[in-house]
Amino acid sequence: MQARLSASMEATLEKPDVRKKLEEQVMLVAWASPAELLQMEKDSLEAMRTLRNLANLKPED
Repeated sequence: MQARLSASMEATLEKPDVRKKLEEQVMLVAWASPAELLQMEKDSLEAMRTLRNLANLKPED
């Protein structure tokens, strides 16, 4: 199901009329697979941990 939905969304975003309509609304049209989105989230969390450690911040209780 997830793979089918992902493929459908990707195909829809590749249609020139859909891209044009979204871009007219000042939307960035980009596509990432579920695996790529998960990796971006993991990378983002790791970057935040690194910044937190560099700033010597501690979680609040």
